[in-house]
Amino acid sequence: MKLQNLALARFCVSGVLKFRQNSNVLQPTVFFEMTRFQRFLTALSCAFFCVTVRAETVVPAQDGIVLNLVSRLDDFGAYATSVQLPRPINFGIVAYTRPSPNEAVVNATIHSLRRSFGEENVRVREYTMTELAQAIRDEEVDIFLSSAGFYWRLMQSGAVAVASLASKAYPDPNHGEGSAFVVRSDSTIQSFVDMKGKKAAASSAGGFTGYLIPMGEVVRRGYPFEKFFSSVAFVGPDDRLKAGFDLMREGKVDVAILRQCWLEHYLQKHPQERGSYRVIEPRDRTPAQVKNGVCQRSTELYPSWVLASAPAAPPEITKAVVYAAFSMAPTGDGHYWTVGTDYRAVDELYRSLRLGPYEWMRNWTFSRIWDEYGNLIIAFFVFLLAWIAHSVRVTRLVAIRTKELRDALEREKELKAQANETHERIERLQKSGIVGQLSSMIAHELRQPMSAALLFSKSARKILSREEPNTRLLTEVLGNIESQIERANSIIDNVRSYAKGIRKSRQKVDLKVIIDQSIAAFRSTGRYPKVDIFVETDPGVIFEANPLEWELVTHNLVKNACEACQNTERPTVRVGLEHLAIDKVRLTVSDNGETLSEADFERLTQPLMSVKEEGLGLGLQIVRGIAESHGARLHFVRNRTRGLTAVIDINLRGSKKQKADKQQTENDRTA
Repeated sequence: MKLQNLALARFCVSGVLKFRQNSNVLQPTVFFEMTRFQRFLTALSCAFFCVTVRAETVVPAQDGIVLNLVSRLDDFGAYATSVQLPRPINFGIVAYTRPSPNEAVVNATIHSLRRSFGEENVRVREYTMTELAQAIRDEEVDIFLSSAGFYWRLMQSGAVAVASLASKAYPDPNHGEGSAFVVRSDSTIQSFVDMKGKKAAASSAGGFTGYLIPMGEVVRRGYPFEKFFSSVAFVGPDDRLKAGFDLMREGKVDVAILRQCWLEHYLQKHPQERGSYRVIEPRDRTPAQVKNGVCQRSTELYPSWVLASAPAAPPEITKAVVYAAFSMAPTGDGHYWTVGTDYRAVDELYRSLRLGPYEWMRNWTFSRIWDEYGNLIIAFFVFLLAWIAHSVRVTRLVAIRTKELRDALEREKELKAQANETHERIERLQKSGIVGQLSSMIAHELRQPMSAALLFSKSARKILSREEPNTRLLTEVLGNIESQIERANSIIDNVRSYAKGIRKSRQKVDLKVIIDQSIAAFRSTGRYPKVDIFVETDPGVIFEANPLEWELVTHNLVKNACEACQNTERPTVRVGLEHLAIDKVRLTVSDNGETLSEADFERLTQPLMSVKEEGLGLGLQIVRGIAESHGARLHFVRNRTRGLTAVIDINLRGSKKQKADKQQTENDRTA
């Protein structure tokens, strides 16, 4: 069967009688989806084929159905001469990029029309896309040949496709056009990602295969096509695209955007440039496809060229053109007219680019906003609701935490007030403890000056009882009495200063002398007669101190040691004073009393805690305070066998606190 008759049979089978079997009932799936005019043209064409063919051919249809169609036309020439055209056919052709693999079919179609209807009845003109669109609106064109993209834009205005182009390389008219991104062989560009931000050259901004299909591939990969290239040089249609190659060779552009097969035709004419260019991410081709002429491409395939009827074309002219197109023999390279059925890819391309029928999507309408950002809007409101719920929850928690904090602050104020009151009571008790402990020392200290004063007064009385009193001797006795009274007065002033919290001036003292005086005063009280007290002190321990305070320290530690060991078999207290370094000495008071438990030993380091049931812990607190004010530190060590040792490490150079107290004393004196 001849190739054109196969095309006619394919037209009737795929375009009209495309049935599917469902419960042994034949149901049309395409025919009734066509417009009324499309159904008229299609039915008319098939009726003509069925009436005018003679030999019967068996064509397999879908689902095993066998349709009997005649295989050839009887005599198209007789029919053509009898057709009465209402006026000459105005045939428009969109300017296309040359060279093109489809170029031969253009001349073949024009020749077929002029052969059938006479050269004077076929007016052919080539338009730019803008010019052709305007000519169709002005009803100056009846039939036009264009890309599927151009046709799809005019379909909304009433244009009807009457035939689609197929070939040996691309027998499916729904998938016959593609594009290629071409770079120089030495270019660093290897993929679509590498092309981003580069310079490109293309035929025209509205070219279907020369620009729109490539930009659709860019959008499909997730990039906005308007900003994908830093610049695009549009060099124009026809063979002017060679200027893009010149720009690429000169380094003025990085990429040339071509329709498929343009590169192959160019290299046939310029064999010296073979190997100079390569296609970016070329699609795979089988050896059979390469043999049949399938070219390299970087994009998906879209519907091929379309022969279409303008809205104002008379039905007689459209019918005549349909007969002429489908009666054409295939061109030398295997191109022929058939029926295209699927333009969804074109529609989706325009939608993705927001061009043609979808140009409205470039305007910010509510519909576009919802289509593009609907998911983000939903996510935003979900986030907003979650944020509001979180804010309400956080506000409530803050209110609860604020109330708890306010209550805690109130409790803290109350506790602080109670602590201040307790501290004041402790200070009063501490002062009372100091005064009470000093009283026993003062009793001993005052006894000596008072006894001496009494003795001197008796001596003065005897001198005065003589007939001739010795005035010189009497004056000396009275001076001694005054000296003893001044000493007693000094002791009383010390006690009063403690009671009133007044700092006393410090002076250089010998700590060995102070310890000896304190031990002597303690022994004179007659308490703890069974306790043996041994003193081993190094001489020459001179530092600035208040002598009465250190007598109190020694007195307190010795008294505690005697109390701790008084019930032992041989109670012993040892007082030691030794040099650790040039400016450091250590005072120790140890006993052989009972070994303290861990809990009792821990209490010794805590303020106002005592290991004695009746004790308040004020004694050690006083000792610790006096020691720290002189730059010393009090701590305790458990003896290896039994008992405890109180240790005071003294810095003879003094501490910051000691120096501050000295400065305060001098300031008080100045004031």
